[in-house]
Amino acid sequence: MGSGGVEQTHGRAVAGEGGYRPSPSTGIVASMRRNLPAAEALRSVLEAARPLPAERVPIAAAQGRVLAEAIVSGRTLPPADCSAMDGYAVRAADLGAASAASPRALAVRFEVAAGGTASAAIGAGEAARIFTGAPLPPGADTVVRQEDTRRDGDRALFVAGEERGAVCGSAVLADGRKAGKRASLCGR
Repeated sequence: MGSGGVEQTHGRAVAGEGGYRPSPSTGIVASMRRNLPAAEALRSVLEAARPLPAERVPIAAAQGRVLAEAIVSGRTLPPADCSAMDGYAVRAADLGAASAASPRALAVRFEVAAGGTASAAIGAGEAARIFTGAPLPPGADTVVRQEDTRRDGDRALFVAGEERGAVCGSAVLADGRKAGKRASLCGR
């Protein structure tokens, strides 16, 4: 045993009052101290751990691996704000407090199919029929799902007002409601 209670054992491990640590030359631990507190054991393992070198592999072989560098998109995807449902693209300000008892009527000016483009912008009091995946026309900031509308010729009657997505920390299912397949969000 050398000074300070440290001993070199065949170039494999360094022992002392703090337990066994990997040999600086080989990284091998000959034996471990028993009853080592978990925090101390973890610290010891993390101090000895070294990252593996990065390597390029085919995408099919990458599953389960950790990225060595960020993957950066070469383009904006999707290239525009797109509808997540079939319905009507509108300006939220035009909906007000629409309800089944007091529907709001907007003129349907045109249709935007998935993969298509809008033929014009949406103005005040106007709507565009839109399908899932279609880009929102200029001027539109909301899509009302088709289940919350009724069609009346060249007009759409909106029977539900503006609903926004969930905001972090907001209630998405009201307390006291039974959660199930048909539970509505926020108690509606």
